[in-house]
Amino acid sequence: MMHIVDMTSSAPTVTHVIPGDKVVTGVASLGDDVFIVRAVSPQVEVYDAETFTLQRRLLVPGLGCSYGLAACASNKCLYASDYSHDLVHRVDLLGSNAVTQWTVGSVSGPGYRQTSASLSVKAFPTTFQLYCHLTLLS
Repeated sequence: MMHIVDMTSSAPTVTHVIPGDKVVTGVASLGDDVFIVRAVSPQVEVYDAETFTLQRRLLVPGLGCSYGLAACASNKCLYASDYSHDLVHRVDLLGSNAVTQWTVGSVSGPGYRQTSASLSVKAFPTTFQLYCHLTLLS
């Protein structure tokens, strides 16, 4: 179950409850859609951003345990990390819902990895080739 909370007032209020048995592990939004991925599910749920009613489900074949989603307005796609397979899945949001994937090494969310002394950031353009890799030391 996921609670949507209005934090704009002095007394935060639950405005919507999205039911479900599995834990929500990733949330992203794009336009009028809110995307939710749950623990060990190959589906991404798509909700209306105003009413939070379920609109559809996107099947992401091979998606294991996802700990993060990212939505891209420029390319109209959704990225889902796959912790159990060290992949990032890209879902085309323009009609076909075509899914592509690529290996990124160890992932904990789309494009980043935290180690004890550094944060490693990887950036991938739509060609899935490594564009930028930064390591920030603490």
